[in-house]
Amino acid sequence: MKSLTLAHDIFRGEYVLDNWSKRKLIASISATKVILENKERLNVDINDDWTYASLNKENLISVLKEIELLTKLSCFNNSDGIEVLKTMKDSDFDKFINIINSSVNSNDIISYCKELRVTANVDGKMYDYTTKYGVLDVPVSIINPTIDNTIIDSFNGESGTEITIKEFLNLSDEYGYKLKYYGQEVNSESHAIGELINFLITGNKNRIVLGDSLINPAFTNDNNLIKYDIAISNPSFMMKIDKNTLSKDIYGRFKYGLTNNSDWVVVSHILSTIKDTGKAAVLLPIGALFRGGAEERIRKSIINEDLIEAVIRIPGSVLSYTNIVTCWVIFNKDKEEDRKGKIQFIDLTDYVESIDRRNNTISKEGVNDAVKAYKKMQENSISFFLGMKKIEEKQYDLNAFDYIKSEKLIESVSHINMTELCRVAQIRRGVQVNKGKLDALNTGSERTHYLISIGNIVDGKIVFEESNKIRIERKWEGVYEVKKGDLLVTSKGTQFKVALVDKDMKGIVSANLFIVRAYEDKYIPEVLKYYLESELGQSLVEGIIKGTAIKSISHKDIEKLSVPDIDIKVQEKVVKKIRKSNEEYNKRLEEAKRIYNEEQKDIKKALNLIN
Repeated sequence: MKSLTLAHDIFRGEYVLDNWSKRKLIASISATKVILENKERLNVDINDDWTYASLNKENLISVLKEIELLTKLSCFNNSDGIEVLKTMKDSDFDKFINIINSSVNSNDIISYCKELRVTANVDGKMYDYTTKYGVLDVPVSIINPTIDNTIIDSFNGESGTEITIKEFLNLSDEYGYKLKYYGQEVNSESHAIGELINFLITGNKNRIVLGDSLINPAFTNDNNLIKYDIAISNPSFMMKIDKNTLSKDIYGRFKYGLTNNSDWVVVSHILSTIKDTGKAAVLLPIGALFRGGAEERIRKSIINEDLIEAVIRIPGSVLSYTNIVTCWVIFNKDKEEDRKGKIQFIDLTDYVESIDRRNNTISKEGVNDAVKAYKKMQENSISFFLGMKKIEEKQYDLNAFDYIKSEKLIESVSHINMTELCRVAQIRRGVQVNKGKLDALNTGSERTHYLISIGNIVDGKIVFEESNKIRIERKWEGVYEVKKGDLLVTSKGTQFKVALVDKDMKGIVSANLFIVRAYEDKYIPEVLKYYLESELGQSLVEGIIKGTAIKSISHKDIEKLSVPDIDIKVQEKVVKKIRKSNEEYNKRLEEAKRIYNEEQKDIKKALNLIN
């Protein structure tokens, strides 16, 4: 079958219509075919059929208006689209109808609804903000809903969760009305598509409501929230919160407190919408698992109430609208006895499957392995459990995937005596200098020190120019100045870098670097650098890197980084080997360059490119 997105080609050039009106027109006309060919099931009392409606523009416009009157569906309220339809050439109209006839199967509602969501990718550009079905399969398969469950998505989007649930239940179109699914969506465009999809599946016209579920939840009864068996949501991440408004909430949703961004406020709302025996799943950015402050306090309260059953990591490459790593957090207000007091962690990082050149999703194997690990409470290469005591030790940091990996790595090298970095070296973060101050310090004749930043570290060496020199403030002297033998380690950025200060210089270190000054009786700097750049060192560093968009290492975490506790006399022997190896490597590199250059000359002579 052809794709419904081909209909966008009809509107290129002479038909001026904004992207949303264009998409809405495609949705309403294609849905008209589905509605007219399912009007008994959808209880739409209209005499006309699709053959009549698709005969000409006048008939179609009349039918569109009648369906709008009968259903009140938002997608059919499109005066701009109707005006363009009136002016459409007969040849273009026929093309439009042919595309719909070849891409819309009215006897396969799910396939049509999926096709409808694909039209979010207007004109083939990257407007696709819908969530891939493989990602939605994970919480639906884990929670395992039944046809008797009531289900809500307070951040409904375009009803992708509803489509996934209908498929999971293997529910035929004839029995779609049995699905007890409700949703609220703040974006009017997403709401219109989601409302239409819900109508086509269930025949209901009022279960997908337009509005902000945080500010004004739609599903209430006598000033109480209606409670559901299951809630599954993929909300926008880190939305700004109107704390003043939410502090006046009459539904008691925010007993854990409020934060400036939305992630755990959304969780609080969703937990308030499920019954005492209910389950919920919320897709959160990985940063929500470990951020401090008010978010940590909310997270701590929810963890202490033992409401979190599982955390499932989703790789960043599977969401078309963001590259950040996310996680499904599964909540259960009525845990089974053998799940109480612990949380299961499942990592689906290695289960990415390509859909096409630009899009990825979670593979079926990944979904199946996650469900198997969950149902059988397995501990294996992708799944492990942590008890409350361990989580408390980690200050309620739920990004356990990295620190557990580090701990397992340390266990695997138990034959090595390890100590903390702070016991063998002094560690100090560089000076924070804003752009205004930097501009002021970068002028005048008293520029005595180089300002060393991440960009000055290249292949383990410090590289700078005269333009890097600045004037320094007296209070920086001896505090942020480097000394020969110091290691400079990145505290922020996409790459972890280490450089050795191998000569005396006047340099000041910026805040995106740590100065690591080894104690002379504990560590030789070159040996410490070798370890930090080794596979083991790099793996342990990965375990303390935090952040999604901006990766960083905290001062506290680098202080506790595990390093081998090596006798200084052993280090004195090893450093000689390191130096000799580096010298030999550099000699071989220079010799290889010399040979390569000679060969290039011979080639050019053979081609008569040089005299």
